[in-house]
Amino acid sequence: MGTADVDELVAPDVKEQLIDLYFEWEQPWHHFVDERLFRDSLLSYGCYSSPLLLLCVLAVGSRYSDRLEVRSDPNDPNTAGRIFLEPAETLLRSDIKSPSITTIQSLGILGIYYVVGAYISFFQFLHLANFFLKSIGSDNLGWLHFGMANRLLIDLGFNLDSTVLTGIGSLEKEEVQLRRQVYWSLYCNDKLWASYTGRVCTMLDSQGAVPLPTTPLSNEMDSGGASALSRSLSHLLRALATHCQILERILMNLYAPKRLALAAEKRGFFESCMFTLKGWYYSLPKELKINTAMRTHDGSPSPHAYIINMVYHTSIILLAKPFLSYGERNAPKFAVPQPGENDDFPQRASAVCLEAAGEICRLAEGYREAFHSFRRSPLTATHCTLTAALVILFVRHENVHSTALQTFTDFGCCMKTV
Repeated sequence: MGTADVDELVAPDVKEQLIDLYFEWEQPWHHFVDERLFRDSLLSYGCYSSPLLLLCVLAVGSRYSDRLEVRSDPNDPNTAGRIFLEPAETLLRSDIKSPSITTIQSLGILGIYYVVGAYISFFQFLHLANFFLKSIGSDNLGWLHFGMANRLLIDLGFNLDSTVLTGIGSLEKEEVQLRRQVYWSLYCNDKLWASYTGRVCTMLDSQGAVPLPTTPLSNEMDSGGASALSRSLSHLLRALATHCQILERILMNLYAPKRLALAAEKRGFFESCMFTLKGWYYSLPKELKINTAMRTHDGSPSPHAYIINMVYHTSIILLAKPFLSYGERNAPKFAVPQPGENDDFPQRASAVCLEAAGEICRLAEGYREAFHSFRRSPLTATHCTLTAALVILFVRHENVHSTALQTFTDFGCCMKTV
């Protein structure tokens, strides 16, 4: 199938709308593709687009569209994009034999497609205090495609600093920038996916030597608003990348099979990591920082600015959660201190979790005020909200009666989101 053959699946105007939806809602959070390079290559048959990549973009873009013609079953919204999925998987089988940068991008986007329709079984959530993702395809298929992308990333040397390559095989500046962008996007996706599912991280920071994302090269060729938008996306990717480096430490030290064993080590890690998290938050660019107390934001609010703030507070919960004590019903409660333990540490962990959960709820309210619903938000928002809901349901506050109304309000906010 060639690029022109895609017009046989949907009308050209629908195709353009789906591409626009992809870059408006999906691209800022999963920054797999450079929009300018992709669009230019579509017109010139360049190397930064391919029929496979186009089909993948259209498939995920369809998830943000209400048009019936992008569904395999017009009566089932969950089939949106499936008309592009089958030819994409067919092309992938041949593309994988001679992989390129568009192969890696396509695998990452396909992985997103398989999990983007996730929902929660609420009764399982209440009973098990956990959540189970069910998608339009299979979570295992999403995991498989992410894994293939990560393997090819290393096989093609994306985990190395491309700026030091010299000689005949040296890369163009725009390709160096794109390789860096793809690497960090997959790195972030790996950490977020590990936090969603409880699976181990498969891309470790120590395995790469890639500089952090910078302002994209394409900004130099754009003007005015386009440059501002590109800079904003670059700041978002850099902030998310540096946060996921911290998140990796949390997952590896507190949740991995070979996690820290000694209580003193864990508490020392808690103190140092909390300090690092707060430092990360205070250093956020002003366009990404949202003051929930005053409901203020510098400039026009970005939907993904809300999400990255929700991720920050979710990471705080993940950091404090192992220090909560669990009773017979698996509901966190204050522990009876053991000899030599800090008496107020479980209470402190509970307070930290409750404060973070409340912040997530206030961010969700602000998001709804600005964008009306979470219809087009990334799956990350659902995970953050469910994490907050678990804390609200099961973590006990010292003053139960004075916080009952706020607990009811916050839990109602979570239910609106999911």
